[in-house]
Amino acid sequence: MIDPFSYDDAMTPDGYRCSECGADGVKLWREFIIAKTNPLLCAVCVSKWAIETGRHDEPVIFDDEGFQYLGIIRTRFIGDFVPAIPTEDGRRFSGPYIIKDEAMSWWMGFKTYKRDE
Repeated sequence: MIDPFSYDDAMTPDGYRCSECGADGVKLWREFIIAKTNPLLCAVCVSKWAIETGRHDEPVIFDDEGFQYLGIIRTRFIGDFVPAIPTEDGRRFSGPYIIKDEAMSWWMGFKTYKRDE
């Protein structure tokens, strides 16, 4: 569960962290089909998932905007995973095709990868 927050805040809401490695302050992806146990995965962990499930033969590399390149196609989707953009009440996620501008801007404000600082 993600705590309520505002897209205007430049902070990570409580509960918005990678289910596998615990990374926070980064872009996260979720499964397209929403279930009660859906994991939120960072770029590194969703790439591992793609290899383990046979969706990709090589690690997926995302750019700073959260896109990967598949030949000439630029997409933020990876297999069944889409950007995890919660609604401000923290109870739901934005649909992958209809996302408010302020919601996408909030998600874009996060780093794609956690880097040692």
